[in-house]
Amino acid sequence: MTTATPLPLMLCRDGTLLAWWGLGHAPVRIGHGATADWCLPGEGPDLVAIATRDGAGHPTLMRMCPPPGEPALTPLDDRALALGDGMSVAIASPAQQATHEDALRRRLEALPVVPPREDGQECLEITRWWGDVRVETHHLPLDTPVTLGEGTVARWRLLGVDVGDVPEPIAPVLRVSPPLASEVTTEAAHDLVIPAHALPGGRPWTLVVPGPTGPRVSLPPGCPLVATTPGALGPNDQVAIDLGGTVLVVRRRPAVDRVASAPLTADGPFIRALGVAASLTAILGGVSAV
Repeated sequence: MTTATPLPLMLCRDGTLLAWWGLGHAPVRIGHGATADWCLPGEGPDLVAIATRDGAGHPTLMRMCPPPGEPALTPLDDRALALGDGMSVAIASPAQQATHEDALRRRLEALPVVPPREDGQECLEITRWWGDVRVETHHLPLDTPVTLGEGTVARWRLLGVDVGDVPEPIAPVLRVSPPLASEVTTEAAHDLVIPAHALPGGRPWTLVVPGPTGPRVSLPPGCPLVATTPGALGPNDQVAIDLGGTVLVVRRRPAVDRVASAPLTADGPFIRALGVAASLTAILGGVSAV
């Protein structure tokens, strides 16, 4: 069992664990703004606090608006230091870290080892856990990138071909534009929906990156605790990533009978140009009629 950084920070709200973050030698900015390394849920100040380590390596927390009677600069240990709105941050104690690592190990042991197939085909398996409950499992081709994040996008399909994402304001127009073979659906913007406050930096994150030797698990600085050293996944290799209440287990395993495949997409500019031209014609025709 290894950790991305030696000091795991715990973010809690009203005593409930929301997310983990690793505190190394670089400061960790905590707040609601786009520049925060650790993005808090909800609305609030861009910068709430900065977790850092002094020259001797001791962790400290600088709070922009500390509670009355408490200093702005406070030693950071396993005591819960208030951030406001029921939020608090603390360094995980050795007992909490051991309990957490045991929980991750149980997640890995809960997935059975699958014997190899005669044809040698493999797939990527991603399992999401919430506590002790297995929420969902996805089987994907090895060359599929996997992103985490929140939010939705408008997806445009013309004559059954996936044209791509379109701006939300023009989505209603495309739904009724000739040749009336156009479909616009609202879909999740990422493969797995994860709240921003549980992601490093509060921003979308590409968890799995395809490579010439197979998929690689990408873990940015400050990533929550993991169960194995990240890198290229060999056969039956697996990695557990803790995002607070959600644990993701990624592994490379023998392929299942049915593996999700990428949807049909427009290979060249022709389909896109055809769809855009048809839509613009309808829009301009409606304007001229008025």
